Amino acid sequence: FRCGSIYTATGPLLISVNPFHALPELYDDAAMHRFRSTPLEACPPHVYAVAEGARQALLRDKGSQSIVISGESGAGKTEAAKYIMRYLTSASSASSSSASTSPAPASASGVVEGVEGVIQRSNPITEAFGNAKTQRNDNSSRFGKFLKMTMDRSGRIRSGHMDHYLLEKSRVTHQASGERNYHVLYQLCCGADAELRKRLHLKSVTEHRFTSQSECLEVENIDDSHEFAVTVEALRGVGVTKTEEESVLSVLAGVLHLGDLEFGAQKDGNSTIEEGMESKACEVLGLASEVARDALCLRKIKAGLETLSVPKSKVEALASRDAVARSLYTKLFDWLIGKINAALLAKQQQQQQQEQHAPKENQDVFIGLLDIFGFEIMEENGFEQLCINYANE
Repeated sequence: FRCGSIYTATGPLLISVNPFHALPELYDDAAMHRFRSTPLEACPPHVYAVAEGARQALLRDKGSQSIVISGESGAGKTEAAKYIMRYLTSASSASSSSASTSPAPASASGVVEGVEGVIQRSNPITEAFGNAKTQRNDNSSRFGKFLKMTMDRSGRIRSGHMDHYLLEKSRVTHQASGERNYHVLYQLCCGADAELRKRLHLKSVTEHRFTSQSECLEVENIDDSHEFAVTVEALRGVGVTKTEEESVLSVLAGVLHLGDLEFGAQKDGNSTIEEGMESKACEVLGLASEVARDALCLRKIKAGLETLSVPKSKVEALASRDAVARSLYTKLFDWLIGKINAALLAKQQQQQQQEQHAPKENQDVFIGLLDIFGFEIMEENGFEQLCINYANE
């Protein structure tokens, strides 16, 4: 381990220990080529060997394969998943080059186009919107992901589909001491230019409640401003239009502004909100102020044929604010995964049109990659954390 040997294996099981520092020579292009050109039995334990083993078994047995990544939070599951995806997309491009089909071209940034390119670009998006700093991990996946990559008889990826599970919604409105909200909220505050900041009424991360309440504002070795540019480029790479991009950023800003809303209490205990306080959130979300105020401060009760509006208490109004913020963020995350899947389908159809026929053989044979959320044992475990731990068990 001290010499950089972080893997050991028994049969198809690979065990890795996080070195907590970069080992680029373990994962470069030369390493990928070695695992593609060397018999598996002669290869040392490695995450690339797991990927190549699944790929060879699929081609040899004509049966689907699955790779499951599980472990404690901070053990390196997210990085392992990225390396497996990188290996399989690289091997797919190499297979297309040697097959009769035309190889997937590379973009100016070096990312392979086609289905493989969409899979590569999905990583920065899911990390920005689904990962956060926890007490034990600076880049912890706060959701589960299953990526299905269908392959043809030459080993080229023909299509893909992503499912996600149990996004940690509570993190949007509350973070424990020493933890952060989702990366993209800090990226937006740090990376937006002056024009965007003005349009979305953005402040610094220290001034928005949802990014500052835990007093953990930065992560060592993560440049939020640079990562914002990477995230935006990835969004455009999976087909997000300019209008859609503006809407995505507006929803994120709306979540931040919702967190800044303060509620007071009248003498009778009913909630109240200062006139105009909701204006920024309403402007970026496209809502009428009176509608938002009523939704946050009133609840409707049906009594017989009548519908009554009953004031909420301050505690109830705060709970409504947080519920709206969590729901907005969750719906946005769902939409982004749908957008990635739509891009994967579009690239598949484009490839089939270019080749003037759809592959008939092995259409339903795939490699599935399950990157499950990390388990953690805290002094106090919330319901979502208990579900995560149970899923790992």
